[in-house]
Parts: sequence; structure tokens; C-alpha cells
Amino acid sequence: MNPGVYLDLPADQYHAVDAVSATRLKKLHSTTPGHFKAWLDNPTQETTDEMDFGSVVDAYLLEKGLLTSRFVSFPDGVDRRHKEGKRLAEKWEAEGKQIVKNRIFHMACDAAEKLDNQLPVGKKQMSLFTIETSTGLLCKARPDLVPDGPSLWDLKGTHDATERGFERTAYNMAYHIQAALYLDLWNALCGTVEPKTEFRFAVFEFEPPHAYRVFKCSDSFIERGRQDYQAALLKYAECRNANSWPLYPQEEATLFLPVWANK
Repeated sequence: MNPGVYLDLPADQYHAVDAVSATRLKKLHSTTPGHFKAWLDNPTQETTDEMDFGSVVDAYLLEKGLLTSRFVSFPDGVDRRHKEGKRLAEKWEAEGKQIVKNRIFHMACDAAEKLDNQLPVGKKQMSLFTIETSTGLLCKARPDLVPDGPSLWDLKGTHDATERGFERTAYNMAYHIQAALYLDLWNALCGTVEPKTEFRFAVFEFEPPHAYRVFKCSDSFIERGRQDYQAALLKYAECRNANSWPLYPQEEATLFLPVWANK
């Protein structure tokens, strides 16, 4: 894929491009290079109810015209363990559709309908590809929303959209890496014409009533994300160039009681 901004690149084509992404850097940030390489070489197709929920919400809000062509749910009373359910599952999978539980599909559509008029107007799911100068690696990003103004936006599902709850989730899931990488890739490609200096997460809760709120990333959140993604990117480049993906250090480690056990 040539570096540039692509307005209408289908999601499957974007994901098929072998490039460094926020997902890869978040994974490498949280584990050893050896674990990362095993994950990269053995991608799993398994999904959770939460992943399905988020995918349906994303499709409803960002790719509404593709919702019914990408997803399907079993009719009430039909079970894929039985003959008719098995037949339908095989048919839908052959058509490339993702099967989602009926309850999850309708809950997700209900949540997305409530959010539909609350998101800013902007370009949806633009695909960004650029060569990172320090490593020479092709990097990619796909912001959910690019409205007018200084911000890029991303949509996230969570169990707890309180400040304390989402702060914990955002750091544990390394969303700070995503925010910084997306801003840097955008500005490398479009910064002279339309610079972006802010990143916002539009957050919805999985459980009814699917409460929604917006979080603006602080400067310190983005700067920490930049430090962490650049460290992960450098580690990836070094491991790839050397074709060496180490696991844990071989030195003996000392085992202590956890901090909470001493209280």
C-alpha cells in the first residue's frame, strides 16, 4: 500500500495491509517480543460478546449501509447446534457474514440508535498509511471520525464510563498509544493543511441504558502514549531486523509478596 490518505477503503482491505498499527504496538507494549510474535503468527478468529457488540455499534454508526451485509443473527428459537441452525450457520459463514447472538445484535443496534445523533459530523473511517521516518516501517491508522476542528475521534465500548472507571480501562487497554499514534500519523500526512492536536473518545456502556459520554485526552495522556508507542515501534524494528523475538529474561528473579498482601 502506498503512503497516503484513503477515503473509502473497505475495512477488510485496510486490515489486510501488513503494516504497523496501534493494535500491534499496544500488544508489544504489554508483553514480550516472543509472545507478540506468537500472537502475530497465530491470529485467532474467536470473538466475545463484547467484541461483537462493539463491532455492530461501529458498523451501525460508521458503515450503516454495510450493517446487514456484514452481520446476521439467528432468529428466535433457532440454535446452531441443531440441524436448521447448523445449515444457516454454514450458509452465512460461506457468505462471509459474522454471526452474532440475537440478543447482542439487537442490544447493540439499540445502543447505536441512541448514539446516532450525538456524534459529530465528519469523515468516517479514513485510512492513513505513512512511512515512519526513524524505522522506515509502514504504519497505518483508521480514525473512526474526522470532524472539522482540531480533534480525531474514536468510538469505544466499556462497562464503566465514569472518569475513574474509564481512566483505568483506557490505560490498561493502552488507548493512550492509539491516541498518540493516530495524531502523529494524521499530522505527518495532513498536518500542513489540517493539523490535529486533540483526541477524543466517544464512550458508550455495554449494559442498558447504554450511557454515553465524551473524553478529551489530556496532553500528558497523549505524551505518554507517544513515548510508549515509539518505544514499542523501536523494539519491533530491532526484533524484525535481527529476526530475534526474545521471551522473558533468563536471570533468576526474586519473588516478593504483592503490595496489597502487606497491608
